[in-house]
Amino acid sequence: RDRSVSRGLGDVYKRQIPAPVLVKTVPREHYRVEKWEAYPFPGAAVPFLVLLPNNASDKNPVPVLFCIPGSDQTKEELAGETSPDLDQPSVQQPGNNAMAFHYVRQGWAAIVVDNAGTGEEGDAEHAAGRSSHDYENLARFLLEMDWSWLGYTSYADQCILDWVKTRPWAQKNHIILSGFSLGTEPMMVLGSLNPDIFAFVYNDFLCRTLERAKTMTCLLYTSDAADD
Repeated sequence: RDRSVSRGLGDVYKRQIPAPVLVKTVPREHYRVEKWEAYPFPGAAVPFLVLLPNNASDKNPVPVLFCIPGSDQTKEELAGETSPDLDQPSVQQPGNNAMAFHYVRQGWAAIVVDNAGTGEEGDAEHAAGRSSHDYENLARFLLEMDWSWLGYTSYADQCILDWVKTRPWAQKNHIILSGFSLGTEPMMVLGSLNPDIFAFVYNDFLCRTLERAKTMTCLLYTSDAADD
């Protein structure tokens, strides 16, 4: 192991984090979608989406929903978009899990991130495809650098959340975390680190992970035995 790499990553919080950069803005009906890039690590760009209702401004700040997907979802799915570069029309009828789309239609701002290892944060050759994730290898590489998957993705999310709190269109006392399935884990980390969070919205698999794994294993063996 290259311990110098480990120390470099471990000390990353000590440096000045560059401000996110706006990449693209696309108008939609009653709102707009902005694609931004954050730079929480040297030489690394972390794309994220901002969905803003047309009435949001520094004179009319709105509540903010920080949206984190499940394990096989991308930020585009939550935003009701069909491609990472936003060059295609939005989905005609987004599903129930397109939380960011549904939030912005209510007049709230929505921030949407990818989980580390998924979508544009996953394998570049498959970034545009659904379920393009490889958590196992990423988690192993991170452990070799004294990180964990949860620590890595939570840190990147925290950098974006810090930026959100500076936005003039954001109601600072109404920032809400919204997670689905795997996304509830970094959501809980962010909630622990940010006492100013107003509320949580969580769906599915918010549980004690080890107890769930043991229970699912027992159920699997019981089912196999019954089939035999």
